[in-house]
Amino acid sequence: MYPFSDVEVRVLSSANGIVMTLKLCIDNAMIRKPKFVLKPFQEVLLGKGVCPGCMKPLSGAEIIVHDYKPGVDVLQCKCRRRFTHDKKKNRYKRLSLESEEALLTNRKK
Repeated sequence: MYPFSDVEVRVLSSANGIVMTLKLCIDNAMIRKPKFVLKPFQEVLLGKGVCPGCMKPLSGAEIIVHDYKPGVDVLQCKCRRRFTHDKKKNRYKRLSLESEEALLTNRKK
């Protein structure tokens, strides 16, 4: 096996009509750490406002916390993944585990 290999991956979503093709140059170290391979896909999907887990648009996600930070809401997708939505930049990010735990403890109080 060569130390580097080009991989072209095509992701189709029949629900949203999204077709995405990414060409990655993967080395052996990246194969051992799949987050390096998956992160570009997730960034592209979040940039399009689509949940990377279930491919549903995040515009229809439930807002569970208004103004978590100034201008930022916390959303929960139908697949129960949580994201932050920056209203000024219109950008979505996955809610970190630490932030999610802090959010849940504050909601229980």
